[in-house]
Amino acid sequence: MVADETTTPNEAVTPSSDVPSDVVDLDAETFASFTTENPISLVEFFAPWCGHCKSLAPEYEEAATTLKEKGIKLAKIDCMDHGDFCQSKGILGFPYVCSTLRFG
Repeated sequence: MVADETTTPNEAVTPSSDVPSDVVDLDAETFASFTTENPISLVEFFAPWCGHCKSLAPEYEEAATTLKEKGIKLAKIDCMDHGDFCQSKGILGFPYVCSTLRFG
């Protein structure tokens, strides 16, 4: 939903799909390569219906834009579309944000 005069203060504003995003969309096939190629990153496991996830979305987008200048990428994976993968990672609640740190 894009903010307009009908948006109430309690509704989360999510970016429109036609607006460029600095958050990388992942799936089960791209997760491993993303975390391997990016020594420092954050990955959000989310559900589209989750109120906390909706509240986090604009802040996460802003963080992705700010941190990309420092070489830190932020990504997300929709656990409704990739439920088996999220379950295999032990995701029990949303949002779940994990960091990846690889040295050397």
